[in-house]
Amino acid sequence: MFRWFFRLTELAIVSLILISLVLMAGALYIRLPGPLPADKIVVIEAGQSVRQITEQLVAENIIRPPKEIFLAALLLTRQYSVLKAGEYQFYTNESLLSVMRRMVVGAVVIHKITVVEGSTVYQILKTIGEDSLMTGPLPGNVREGSLLPNTYYYNRGDSRAGLISRMQTDFNNAVKEAWNGRSKDLPPAISTPDAMVTLASIIEKETSLAIERDRIAGVFANRLKLGMPLQSDPTTIYALTNGKGGPLGRSLTLSDLQNTQSPYNTYVVQGLPPAPICNPSRASLRAAAYPEANEYLYFVANGQGGHTFSKDLSTHNRNVMEWRRIRNLKREQDERDHIKPSESDQMIEDSALH
Repeated sequence: MFRWFFRLTELAIVSLILISLVLMAGALYIRLPGPLPADKIVVIEAGQSVRQITEQLVAENIIRPPKEIFLAALLLTRQYSVLKAGEYQFYTNESLLSVMRRMVVGAVVIHKITVVEGSTVYQILKTIGEDSLMTGPLPGNVREGSLLPNTYYYNRGDSRAGLISRMQTDFNNAVKEAWNGRSKDLPPAISTPDAMVTLASIIEKETSLAIERDRIAGVFANRLKLGMPLQSDPTTIYALTNGKGGPLGRSLTLSDLQNTQSPYNTYVVQGLPPAPICNPSRASLRAAAYPEANEYLYFVANGQGGHTFSKDLSTHNRNVMEWRRIRNLKREQDERDHIKPSESDQMIEDSALH
């Protein structure tokens, strides 16, 4: 009887040793370099069974056959039913263990889309609508000045409407933050968050320099307090392009400024336009909510990417003459170098403000 007991004990020990060796070999095997010769993007469609996913991984040369090894590894780690669908980037010679871990946690490829500060709704919707990685229709009736410019991250298959909703939520939060921190000395024309957004959109289009936003906001605040027209070139361009924004494609003329009959043209209407002319950044929202306290009423380009500010018309006119001199010198140099004039060069920058 004891002989059989010792015999069974020996068999159990041998079995445990064999099982341990098999497990150790398996643990080593799943850590070995995989067969993939180069990085590869693979899309695992939703609704596939674990076996179908495994067969696809073998067919794509992500893991070696037989597929049963991968399935066994999932069973032993109690992760058989938790593989997630999505778009994955697998790497050269990635191990079976790494592949398994990546798909268990759903470490899918992250894409990004950048909405440039000052983009119009037309431009943003066009960009998102042309992105083939997103799905679903674009929402209708998206208001100008309701989407926050930023870099947004998304996964393949995310909905376009969902991304727009995120942009709107972020914008609303940015507006609330700016409005709650607004100056107590804002002009009466900026008595609502909507008016602040409209002013911010003009500031956004007037300068690309962060250090100028507050000062330009101060100029517009001063003009609004005095009842002077804003006379902002970008508002005329918005009117001429029917709200699409972007390059005008030609020089902005004095006739455009004086004869474009539109509520958006601040050369012919008093005060703010009826709505924003673009989607402003957080910085421009803050500038509109808390303008710099200054006495400036005019500004004109300085030929170095910024602007020269002045308190009275005579000084402004001298600054305009200097800008014209710099502009003409630059155009002459460009002609000698056979450089085509840029869109910014084509815009009239010697009007009452800009």
